Amino acid sequence: MASGLPLVAPNRGEVTSYANGENAWVVSPQVSTFAAAIREIASNKSLRIQKTGKALETAQQYSWNYIASSFLDLYAKLHRAARVPQGTLPAPAFHSTPISGLQAALFRGVSQTAQKTFALVSELAAS
Repeated sequence: MASGLPLVAPNRGEVTSYANGENAWVVSPQVSTFAAAIREIASNKSLRIQKTGKALETAQQYSWNYIASSFLDLYAKLHRAARVPQGTLPAPAFHSTPISGLQAALFRGVSQTAQKTFALVSELAAS
């Protein structure tokens, strides 16, 4: 999408968080529907130009600045979670039960790494 090329993608999964009927050919995951979408891309120049233009607009919303900011937000959440007293941490939104044991230790480790990263970035920004 970011390269200005038409995107043919399955109509389920994470790709649907940014690809849709306006900026891509989002079809059922079958050879016949992918082939039909490719035929439409090859035969309908105006639609291809319209959708790839919208795709470029969408791709700009997912720039590295946006992605980096999202990671920093995640690190901040993990850091806050690590500051909870030892024991069971609250479950992230995508998890169905509270975490403990190895998962809790991993979250604390990632949070400590994030904290060190934030400190380093702050030092670099200040200098």
